Amino acid sequence: MTRSGSRLRRVLVVLGAIALPAGLFALGYAISGAGAATSPIDPATTPATDGMAAQRDFYAKLPDRIGIVGQDGKPVGWADKAALVPPSAGGTFDPTTEKAWQDKLVPVTDDGGKLIGYYLKNYGFVDRATAESPDFDRDALRKERAAAGPLPPGTGAAAPPTP
Repeated sequence: MTRSGSRLRRVLVVLGAIALPAGLFALGYAISGAGAATSPIDPATTPATDGMAAQRDFYAKLPDRIGIVGQDGKPVGWADKAALVPPSAGGTFDPTTEKAWQDKLVPVTDDGGKLIGYYLKNYGFVDRATAESPDFDRDALRKERAAAGPLPPGTGAAAPPTP
C-alpha cells in the first residue's frame, strides 16, 4: 500500500505542477483581455470603414496643383491633383479602372497654363513631343527606366563620392 500511495502522491504532484501554472496563465489571459485581439470580429462593433481612410485623408490634404519634376530632378510644371489621385482612393478597387489610370497621360502645364508635357505613372515626366508621337510606347519607356535603376538618370551624380 505504501508503494501505491507513493505512486499516487507522485502523480498528484506532477499533475499539480502542470495544472497550477496552466490555470494561472489562463486566468491572467482572461483578465488581461489578450484573447480579444484574436477573437472573431463582431460586425456590429466594427467601424464602417473600408481601410482607405488614411489614403483619402492624404490626398485631401494635397493642394489642387502638384509640382512635377523632370528626369533631372528639377521642377518642370504642374498637374491637377484630381488627375493624379488613383480611382481606388475614392471607392473600391477595380483592376481595369486602376490599369487605365496607370496608363493615363496626365497633362503637365507651365506657370502660364501652357501644355508642356505629360506625367506617366511609374515613369515620370514625358515631354509633349514624345508623348504625342505616333510611335509613343508607354511600356517601352517604363522598361527603359527600370533598366536604368531605381533612380532617375542624373541623380546618381549628385550623390557624394564613397570613401
